[in-house]
Formats: sequence, structure tokens, C-alpha cells
Amino acid sequence: MAFCCSVLLLHQLPRSYSALFANRGRPICSETVADLLRDGVRPAPRSLLTWSEIRRTNKMSIEDTLEAITKQLENHEKRISKLEARPQTENESTNTNKKISIKEYIIAKKPQKDTEKTLAIGHYLEKFEGCSHFIVKDIEAGFRSAKEPVPTNINDMVNKNISKGFIMDAKEKKGGKRAWVLTNSGEKCVEDGFEVKK
Repeated sequence: MAFCCSVLLLHQLPRSYSALFANRGRPICSETVADLLRDGVRPAPRSLLTWSEIRRTNKMSIEDTLEAITKQLENHEKRISKLEARPQTENESTNTNKKISIKEYIIAKKPQKDTEKTLAIGHYLEKFEGCSHFIVKDIEAGFRSAKEPVPTNINDMVNKNISKGFIMDAKEKKGGKRAWVLTNSGEKCVEDGFEVKK
């Protein structure tokens, strides 16, 4: 306890000790004083730093640290509030929705016949792949991606849908080949899960 009440000269401490106390504000305990005295450091009668002054300096350092943390937390809260209040843009809302695969789409719509699967694939290409019109190769690739058996004659499947009013010829050809698009009736048929069929 006698050492704890001792007074020390900071300018007489070795540089490593003085930097430690100045930067971190750590209180000097009896063991530290004993070590310093063992190293040959002796208190002088001028420019003294008492134990109470060391404690006061340490307390101020903690208060300053807490104030800085509080301000930082307040800033984070404000930023989070702004982000939560910001309306979601169209691109962000689109990105949050995972794109459905053609296989999942076929399973969801439950087409039974090859003509229905052809219609569903055409609808998928227009709705999810951004195809303005499609050709035989596109339909064939759709069957393969969905892991469905490819019909022997896709043209025949398309023609049957044309006769039902579900598919019609596109205005333009694609790669010099005949192309098609779904009609309103064809879109509704797929969207309704083929419940209304002719």
C-alpha cells in the first residue's frame, strides 16, 4: 500500500513506461512501482504525478472512449434507419426473386401431353428468357433443359397448338426460319395450368 501512494516523475520513467501510461492511461500498481524502483528509477521532488491524478486521467480516458463509442453507435443507427426507410428499386425487387428454371416451370404447370409441354416451353421462353419469338431449335433446347423426352416432330406439336388457337406465326423469321409466338389464349391456357383446354 505504501508503494501505491507513492509519487512518480513521468519524465524520469524509461520511454517505454512513459508511453504506456500516456497512451493507455493505465494505473500504476504496487508491482509496477517495485519494478521501476528495481530498475533504478527514483521519484524526484518536482513535477510529480500522484496516484489520485493517475486515476483521474484513467477515468477521463474511459469516459472519452465511451462517448466515442456512443456517437459511433448513433451514427450506425441513423444509417440503418435511412436504409430501411429507402424504397426498394425495381432492379432490387427483381433480383430478390430467384429465376425459376424451365424444369421447375414444367413441374409447376403440369402439362401432360407433348403439345401442352411445347406450349408451356414456348410460354417460358417468352416470359422468362425474353424471347420475342421462338423456333423449333428453341423448343427442342427447352425440352432438353427440362429433362423431358424430345418429341419426334416438334413442328407437328406446334401445328396442333396453332389449330387450337394457342400459337400463331411471328411477324418476323428467326435465322431465316419460321418462328412463332403464343396467342392470348395460349398464355391463359398455360397460366391456368391447362385446366381449360379445347
